[in-house]
Amino acid sequence: MIPVSAALVAFAVPPEPDVGMVVEESAPSGDLREELRALREELEAERRQRREMLDELRRSRAPREAPRPARSTTRMGEPAVVARGEEVDDVVAFASDVLVDGVVRGSATAFGGDVIIRPSGVVHGDAVSFGGRVVLEDGASLHGDRVALESAGPNFVTSDDDAPESWPHWLYRRTMLLLSLAGAGVLVVGLFPSRVQGVAGQIGRHPVSSAFLGAAFSSLIVVFCALFALLTLGLGAPVSAVGLGLLGAAWLLGFVSVCQVIGDNLPLDPPNGRWAALLTCSFLFAFSDAFGFGGTLLTLFLSLAGIGAALFSRFGSNGA
Repeated sequence: MIPVSAALVAFAVPPEPDVGMVVEESAPSGDLREELRALREELEAERRQRREMLDELRRSRAPREAPRPARSTTRMGEPAVVARGEEVDDVVAFASDVLVDGVVRGSATAFGGDVIIRPSGVVHGDAVSFGGRVVLEDGASLHGDRVALESAGPNFVTSDDDAPESWPHWLYRRTMLLLSLAGAGVLVVGLFPSRVQGVAGQIGRHPVSSAFLGAAFSSLIVVFCALFALLTLGLGAPVSAVGLGLLGAAWLLGFVSVCQVIGDNLPLDPPNGRWAALLTCSFLFAFSDAFGFGGTLLTLFLSLAGIGAALFSRFGSNGA
């Protein structure tokens, strides 16, 4: 029989825990940490999703900016000015200059004038001048092409770095123009001799009135083609191109007819006189700026007379 004191000691002092049992009881604490980590990641994901939804809701409620209406500036006979701080889509001037101090998102075009971009001016499109110059002052910005269709003399600036054109380059271009005019004249005489004769008869009978008609017709055709292409937002460009092509054909036919009229009045046999006149007129037209203002004025008069006679005679069909 166990003594009472030994039994009390046995109940008072618990037995030593087994090591294996301790390890098995502490194992679930690692699973708990994994579960807590997973819950924490789910909460973070929900918070991110909630923030994204709030941002999307704020953006949807924010007032939307209305689209900026298209705006263009067009002037006839007076400068087209884009002031500092002003922003337009396109700017066009007829018989005057384009002055850009602000921002032009499209193109800046001048017919019979210069395109001048000031230091604060920015043109994102092209700067084009028909019969003038394109001037970029210090600090000006042009992102498109720089095109100036002007009569070029020996000192005309054509390069982007404003370096004067060299004499060999000027002489080469003028010689190519001379050969092109002479070749085109020979082709027109060979293909349309009767029409050349009809236009030449009109020029011989009414040279001055033909020049006035040529000036009027040319102005009307150029202005109509430019306005038609502009008002149709470029959709009428093919029609305008056809109109300008007809004007170019009238000029070429008139040029050959003028040469024939001059050649018939030379003291040479008719064939020799006409060929000599064709070469002489081709040389005069190609090197007109080398003869100063007088040469330019003479070629202008002959061109207008030829255009007027060609259009008035319906390309020589009336007098053919």
